[in-house]
Amino acid sequence: MGIDEVISVIPYDEKWIALFQNEKINLLKAFRDDAIDIQHFGSTSVIGMFAKPIIDVLIGVKTLELSNSVTNKLTQLGYEGFGETGVKGRLYFRKRQEHAYNLAVVIWNGEQFARIMDIN
Repeated sequence: MGIDEVISVIPYDEKWIALFQNEKINLLKAFRDDAIDIQHFGSTSVIGMFAKPIIDVLIGVKTLELSNSVTNKLTQLGYEGFGETGVKGRLYFRKRQEHAYNLAVVIWNGEQFARIMDIN
């Protein structure tokens, strides 16, 4: 699948919070001690806001050099990696199955982490 995709905006769905919480559990298992913080961000994290039905997840790590174990587990979870995709200091992964997820993997408390959390 290429990086570009068609998206739509729909009314807020209360299940987005639970979808994030469930996926966070899977991601914690994949990243183990490498994940310092995992946050739900973007439009689906704002109660009542119309949004694209894709759960945005921010993962703060110590280093962007992810181990083979982490990348293999992400692949097993259905994630596809795209590297930095034009955003220096952020690794982008996405999963498109029954529910859709975008992962932004950044240095915890680094420039990208602060920028994303400031938007939220």
